[in-house]
Amino acid sequence: MLPRWASRLVLAVAVCAASGLVAQDAPLPVGVAFLSVDRKYAGAGEVGLYVREDDGSVHKVWSGEPYDCFAAPDRTTLVVERWKGTVHRLDPEGQVVFSKAGLRTPVDVELAADGTVVVVLNEPGEVVGLDPKTGVLLWRRTGFTRPFDVATDPQGGLIVADSGGGRLVRLDAAGETLWERTGLGFPNTCERLKNDHVLVTTWDAGEVLELDGQGKQVWRAKVDGVVYRAQRREDGTTLVVDGAKGRILILDARGKRVHEETFTPCCVDYEPLLKI
Repeated sequence: MLPRWASRLVLAVAVCAASGLVAQDAPLPVGVAFLSVDRKYAGAGEVGLYVREDDGSVHKVWSGEPYDCFAAPDRTTLVVERWKGTVHRLDPEGQVVFSKAGLRTPVDVELAADGTVVVVLNEPGEVVGLDPKTGVLLWRRTGFTRPFDVATDPQGGLIVADSGGGRLVRLDAAGETLWERTGLGFPNTCERLKNDHVLVTTWDAGEVLELDGQGKQVWRAKVDGVVYRAQRREDGTTLVVDGAKGRILILDARGKRVHEETFTPCCVDYEPLLKI
């Protein structure tokens, strides 16, 4: 039988707190449960992978030092530990079934359509593809400056948030550049949408942008904070985490703010997990 945390729609949230994990005291959108990634910031509580149930309870499911995670369709969870240089795959019970060590500052992990584990290596400015069973290097994309995020497409292409380079770059499956959008300041996250558009956040400018499949702007919204993540919801609205002010914002289809909730402590990051 699967544990309760493996069968819920959850979001991963990193929290900063003076002491302990206190995310259970934060207001939440109705009916949403949370998986919590507690990054090792100064003054943070005990690090690990946590679940927040929709009844408000919080419990730990893994005791590593996660920086980012990705929920795979097979109900496993991919986790990177930036400062340890490792990527792990956890089964629905939270047990490690695969590990790859020796990576230089991995900051993001995704799963490509063909099952390849895609990892962003921040310091060397690379995105690499690893065999999901052995961890053997399958391919390497270079030429980025302190990238922080990557999104994949069904054809094997990549969309890279080249944060230090101030640009978003789209590559085909062979690694050739299809287009790039420059002048973005410090783009820190990107998400490919179902219509092939791209949702982008900029750390320094506190903005959220939607770009079309060719990198042209659809809309741009100023959040007036430090944006850690934006994610498109099924109803077409966009959920935004302002880590500096500890806010969850909801924007409509044109980027207009329609809802705001304050969290204590601040939300830093989240990821969707599969609803079983």
